[in-house]
Amino acid sequence: MSSREEEDSGPIVVSMIDEEGISKLLECPVCYEIIYAPVLGCLSGHNICGICRQNLQECPICRKGYSGVRNLFAEQFLERCVVKCRYRGCGCREEVSGQDLTYHYTVCDYR
Repeated sequence: MSSREEEDSGPIVVSMIDEEGISKLLECPVCYEIIYAPVLGCLSGHNICGICRQNLQECPICRKGYSGVRNLFAEQFLERCVVKCRYRGCGCREEVSGQDLTYHYTVCDYR
Protein backbone atom coordinates (compact mmCIF):
# COMPACT_ATOMS: atom_id res chain seq x y z
CA MET A 1 0.00 0.00 0.00
CA SER A 2 1.41 3.38 -0.94
CA SER A 3 1.65 6.23 1.54
CA ARG A 4 -1.08 8.03 -0.43
CA GLU A 5 -3.45 5.06 -0.02
CA GLU A 6 -2.69 4.93 3.71
CA GLU A 7 -3.56 8.62 4.05
CA ASP A 8 -6.86 8.13 2.20
CA SER A 9 -7.97 5.16 4.33
CA GLY A 10 -8.17 7.09 7.63
CA PRO A 11 -11.17 8.82 9.16
CA ILE A 12 -12.90 11.37 6.98
CA VAL A 13 -14.40 13.55 9.73
CA VAL A 14 -11.68 15.62 11.37
CA SER A 15 -13.76 17.58 13.88
CA MET A 16 -17.22 18.94 14.54
CA ILE A 17 -17.54 22.65 13.86
CA ASP A 18 -21.05 23.08 15.22
CA GLU A 19 -21.26 21.22 18.53
CA GLU A 20 -24.29 23.22 19.66
CA GLY A 21 -26.11 22.37 16.44
CA ILE A 22 -25.26 18.68 16.86
CA SER A 23 -26.56 18.82 20.44
CA LYS A 24 -29.88 20.23 19.19
CA LEU A 25 -30.17 17.41 16.65
CA LEU A 26 -29.73 14.87 19.45
CA GLU A 27 -32.24 16.56 21.76
CA CYS A 28 -35.54 14.86 22.58
CA PRO A 29 -38.45 17.20 21.72
CA VAL A 30 -40.33 16.10 24.86
CA CYS A 31 -37.82 16.16 27.73
CA TYR A 32 -35.26 18.42 25.97
CA GLU A 33 -32.43 16.14 27.07
CA ILE A 34 -29.97 14.30 24.85
CA ILE A 35 -31.71 11.24 23.45
CA TYR A 36 -30.29 7.85 24.33
CA ALA A 37 -30.98 4.33 23.20
CA PRO A 38 -33.38 3.21 22.16
CA VAL A 39 -33.86 6.16 19.79
CA LEU A 40 -37.21 5.85 18.06
CA GLY A 41 -38.64 7.87 15.21
CA CYS A 42 -42.04 8.94 13.95
CA LEU A 43 -43.22 8.31 10.41
CA SER A 44 -41.63 11.64 9.38
CA GLY A 45 -38.29 10.74 10.97
CA HIS A 46 -38.32 12.93 14.10
CA ASN A 47 -36.37 11.30 16.92
CA ILE A 48 -37.53 10.78 20.49
CA CYS A 49 -35.96 8.96 23.42
CA GLY A 50 -37.38 5.58 24.37
CA ILE A 51 -38.61 6.71 27.79
CA CYS A 52 -40.63 9.64 26.40
CA ARG A 53 -41.97 7.46 23.58
CA GLN A 54 -43.67 5.17 26.14
CA ASN A 55 -46.04 7.99 27.08
CA LEU A 56 -46.99 9.23 23.59
CA GLN A 57 -49.17 7.97 20.76
CA GLU A 58 -48.10 10.61 18.24
CA CYS A 59 -45.09 12.77 17.47
CA PRO A 60 -45.11 16.09 19.36
CA ILE A 61 -43.65 17.85 16.29
CA CYS A 62 -45.77 16.63 13.36
CA ARG A 63 -48.56 14.65 15.11
CA LYS A 64 -47.89 11.53 13.01
CA GLY A 65 -47.64 8.06 14.52
CA TYR A 66 -44.52 6.06 15.30
CA SER A 67 -43.02 3.42 13.08
CA GLY A 68 -41.54 1.34 15.90
CA VAL A 69 -38.20 1.31 14.07
CA ARG A 70 -35.08 2.34 15.95
CA ASN A 71 -32.79 4.99 14.51
CA LEU A 72 -29.53 3.06 14.61
CA PHE A 73 -27.56 5.89 13.03
CA ALA A 74 -28.54 8.25 15.86
CA GLU A 75 -27.75 5.57 18.47
CA GLN A 76 -24.34 4.78 16.99
CA PHE A 77 -23.51 8.46 16.55
CA LEU A 78 -24.44 9.16 20.17
CA GLU A 79 -22.23 6.27 21.35
CA ARG A 80 -19.26 8.20 19.95
CA CYS A 81 -20.16 11.47 21.68
CA VAL A 82 -19.33 12.68 25.18
CA VAL A 83 -22.34 14.28 26.85
CA LYS A 84 -23.18 15.94 30.15
CA CYS A 85 -25.44 14.13 32.58
CA ARG A 86 -29.13 15.07 32.47
CA TYR A 87 -28.94 15.65 36.25
CA ARG A 88 -26.39 18.44 35.88
CA GLY A 89 -28.98 20.90 37.24
CA CYS A 90 -29.03 18.85 40.44
CA GLY A 91 -25.25 18.96 40.79
CA CYS A 92 -23.85 16.10 38.67
CA ARG A 93 -20.71 17.16 36.84
CA GLU A 94 -20.11 13.87 35.01
CA GLU A 95 -19.44 13.84 31.28
CA VAL A 96 -19.84 10.34 29.90
CA SER A 97 -19.77 8.67 26.52
CA GLY A 98 -23.14 8.04 24.95
CA GLN A 99 -22.29 4.37 25.19
CA ASP A 100 -22.21 4.62 29.01
CA LEU A 101 -25.07 7.09 29.38
CA THR A 102 -27.85 4.62 30.19
CA TYR A 103 -25.72 2.97 32.87
CA HIS A 104 -24.69 6.32 34.36
CA TYR A 105 -28.34 7.35 34.71
CA THR A 106 -29.02 4.24 36.80
CA VAL A 107 -26.19 4.98 39.26
CA CYS A 108 -26.02 8.78 39.26
CA ASP A 109 -26.07 10.12 42.82
CA TYR A 110 -28.10 13.16 41.68
CA ARG A 111 -31.10 11.37 40.11
